[in-house]
Amino acid sequence: MMPTRRAFLSAGGASAIALSLAACSRSQPKTAETVASGTPIAEPVLNDKQLEEILQRVQTGLAAADKEKNADKLKEVMSGPAARIRAAEYATASASGNDSVIHAMNTKIQGGGVGQTVGFPRNAAVASESDKSVSIISLEQGSARDQFKVWAWVQGFAAQASIPVLTKQSAQHAKQVTAESTGLVVTPKAALDSYVDALNHPDGENGKAFPDDNLRQKVQNARSTDLKSLGEVTVTAVPGQDGFQGLQLEEGDGGALVFTTLTFTVVYKRTVDGSDLTLQGDVAAHMGGNQKIVGTVTATYDSMVAFSIPKEGSGGKVTVLGAETALMKVDRDDSKTPAPTASASAKPS
Repeated sequence: MMPTRRAFLSAGGASAIALSLAACSRSQPKTAETVASGTPIAEPVLNDKQLEEILQRVQTGLAAADKEKNADKLKEVMSGPAARIRAAEYATASASGNDSVIHAMNTKIQGGGVGQTVGFPRNAAVASESDKSVSIISLEQGSARDQFKVWAWVQGFAAQASIPVLTKQSAQHAKQVTAESTGLVVTPKAALDSYVDALNHPDGENGKAFPDDNLRQKVQNARSTDLKSLGEVTVTAVPGQDGFQGLQLEEGDGGALVFTTLTFTVVYKRTVDGSDLTLQGDVAAHMGGNQKIVGTVTATYDSMVAFSIPKEGSGGKVTVLGAETALMKVDRDDSKTPAPTASASAKPS
């Protein structure tokens, strides 16, 4: 368990938790300064006041969208996978009558950092927490005309590692990550590939390297769904197609906070002639009036995931900081239709 809130955000001996970006104290976002040769200098693109104002705007807009379960309203405060996954939560809540699938995102800053860049997109990241949950948020500004929006966010897992870029001392020295960022124990792409392999092969080398977490448990629970010997369940995870965002320290302890996505499918297949298999829960809610497995039913989930990747040579290991997962769609294929006789019921996790 996380020993204290302060420990969650501390890194490299840093004791300050409050966001402070003293080097970028202007009231408006900075444009890149130039050296005598005319070459732009990458600088932090936000100050602390601006970051707080952005999060206040996000919280207000998200509350309005959540109240109506209105995916169109999300466009003002979310983009990319964050908007897609939140909209899917709305759809599941409406189909099932269960609003608990719309998970709270808290924007009370406990620590933050901004990228240093001369172009776009521009990234920032914050960690925030309430009494009940920890949220780790990636923000993106797509162009000079755009507002900063939430690109990804995760619910922090109970067992937390430090997030080195989200401290007073570190926020001024963070560069934006890419899939192939170097200077880390592994690239962000390699970290995602290893974690996906752990989901697919929990007893393999990567499966043993990553500690258990809420997302791994969800995948394993789906894989363990009991179809009473009348069918089978197959779970497959793949890397997402949204790319990578995050911040990487260039000084001190180094390390990076990385956001990305993955997708996993759960295929429920009827294998016994004459069997009668009926799905329950959120998957069934997306199936309308026919909740029986005739041939196969495939549930597709998207997850936003945040990693902490240590600096190269540090001896540290990649840590999964949190995830946010939503059921995106349910497809059925009734092309193989044995005549039902026996009876069973299955409730997906």
